[in-house]
Amino acid sequence: TASISHSESVYYKSKVLADKLNQMMDIMLKEQYPDGTLDAGGNRQSPPDTAFVLENICPAVAVLNLDKQKDLAVLRDKMKTFIVNAGEAMVTGGVHTPNHRWVVCAALANIHSLYPDAKYVRRIDQWLAEGIYINAEGHYSERSGIYSAVINKTLITIARLLNRPELLDIVHKN
Repeated sequence: TASISHSESVYYKSKVLADKLNQMMDIMLKEQYPDGTLDAGGNRQSPPDTAFVLENICPAVAVLNLDKQKDLAVLRDKMKTFIVNAGEAMVTGGVHTPNHRWVVCAALANIHSLYPDAKYVRRIDQWLAEGIYINAEGHYSERSGIYSAVINKTLITIARLLNRPELLDIVHKN
């Protein structure tokens, strides 16, 4: 979406690229369950794994929305349908591990930034009310090679999109 939207790109307003993006969204919509989830990451109908997919799709829509090419209106509509449907799964669905709460919250913050709805923020607040588990040394309860980076990225996203700078204190502590 960045290359089709940027006037200095060789793909700016590319019909071929627009067709490929539309095909991709047709596949995504076909694979999306009625509850808004996807089968991803080895998990069936998984809200957190769907949230990981939104990590890329929501910023792509933000880029498309900046350019507002009329030829891409159908693509933007498909992406909105996918995202709003996924938002329902994020609002009502559960998680597999503690860090998935923050992945879902970041997805909800992204969705809310594109298509504002108080229900997204309410769900984020419910998850945040459970507390973010970090010890005195700055380690999250889940430790592996990637969890700290994943949690930090999600907290930065939530802080930035919902103006919650206090979440950055946790990231700094980690």
